[in-house]
Amino acid sequence: MGIAGNLIYELQVGRYAEKINATFREVALLLANMGHPLIIDDVAYSKQYIEEWKETLKNFQVLWVGVSAPLAILEQRERERGNRILGSARGQFHKVHVDIAYDLRIETHVSSPREAAEKIMAFASLT
Repeated sequence: MGIAGNLIYELQVGRYAEKINATFREVALLLANMGHPLIIDDVAYSKQYIEEWKETLKNFQVLWVGVSAPLAILEQRERERGNRILGSARGQFHKVHVDIAYDLRIETHVSSPREAAEKIMAFASLT
């Protein structure tokens, strides 16, 4: 979305990306079935995408963590990193996390990476 809220561009997942995403889930399932503890960091482009992960990992204990920050912070990080397509943070902001229920939410603008990890570990020990 532009400053006025107009769409600048939208990232779309094509057939190749869908195949890669399915393979990613299959590899994660294989590793989990072999007893490996996993941390999976993935962008939830849609509720359906998360539902596919939930189906894949339905036989395992999973902690679903949503990681987010305000749009202004995301855009600032996007500019500072220098290796992002400018506008992608805005394009994803209105799409990612929509209608997705998480066990825990982490706001990265108020928690350092260490603090976020500690919150996740503390929450996981309660479940």
